Amino acid sequence: MARLLRTLFLSVAFFTAFYGSTACSDTCSDSDCKTGNRCAVDSTGASECRLVCGPNVACPTNYQCLPGAEGFNYCTPMRPLATGAIAQKNGQWGARCNPSSNTTNDLSLNPDCDSAQSFWCHGRSPTDGEAYCTQFQCETNLDCAQGFACEDVNFAPNAITTVPQPGQTWRVCQKRSYCSECESDADCYPKNGSPMHCAVGKDSRKFCTTECENDDNCQIDAACTTIAGTPNLCIPRAGSCHGDGGFCSPCRSDVDCLQNGNEGVCYQVDYTNERFCTAPSSTACRVVNKKLQATCPKGGPEGSSVKGVSCFTNAIQGKPKDHCYGLIQWGVNGTDPIAFPGCWTPNREKT
Repeated sequence: MARLLRTLFLSVAFFTAFYGSTACSDTCSDSDCKTGNRCAVDSTGASECRLVCGPNVACPTNYQCLPGAEGFNYCTPMRPLATGAIAQKNGQWGARCNPSSNTTNDLSLNPDCDSAQSFWCHGRSPTDGEAYCTQFQCETNLDCAQGFACEDVNFAPNAITTVPQPGQTWRVCQKRSYCSECESDADCYPKNGSPMHCAVGKDSRKFCTTECENDDNCQIDAACTTIAGTPNLCIPRAGSCHGDGGFCSPCRSDVDCLQNGNEGVCYQVDYTNERFCTAPSSTACRVVNKKLQATCPKGGPEGSSVKGVSCFTNAIQGKPKDHCYGLIQWGVNGTDPIAFPGCWTPNREKT
């Protein structure tokens, strides 16, 4: 405990001495603050000089960059999931980890991550080359470091298994990327050197997205869209990253598909990586005389690419039996269209 308190004291002392986050008077003004700091009022009503932050200005360890009411982002103390402050070491926020380094079926025991301070390896599969160390079971963005957001994630697939577990989710501090939640452009970090921006979906939820010149620069289920006052941005063809949970509604995790009485799952399509909600069939899905029998929606939402609807007759790779999903055209086989899972991925008339 003494070590943790000392770490917290040193972190706060460093922040105060170097960045000048000392309390101001009730009439605080920017002239009271050191270079790089401005006066801001936090959620408790306290007016202090705070470090202005963004993609190019990082906060100190144990501080998060959050938007302020004054129109700029500033550093504010985190609520680390580990007891006390997090001492800065290797294997923490965003450090690369090799999922295959896990010697047991325990996500918390990857030697590449600082497990002593609750950092685990977060990956999409046991072979994910982009897996990284982060913290799980967060509650808000204040539990995460700058550049990360606390988001709902399907429990599996993960760094130790490829088998999905439908309906099971948890909260993970994820690197902000396309479709991550945001409040302003400062939350959205450049991707491969290209700027990202905070856009507003048709559901009024804000999300990070990339600049583009044409549709080829975007995710396969997004389009390069002209928006007044901004560069062209990649916007989901569905209009948002999270839908209402209905059939073929866009989703980020199973949580998005359990809304308004719906009981679907978030189906991520192999190869295209499009994500959309399934819908359970009220009758068993089966094939009789080469024809599918199920109780599924007749088509997709308005504006979608859906050309047909199918249903899982068996639980395939963790995808739930008796759930309906959309079909698009993915080229042709001779003169016959090739059906492929999807809802918003554009149809291909040619192979």
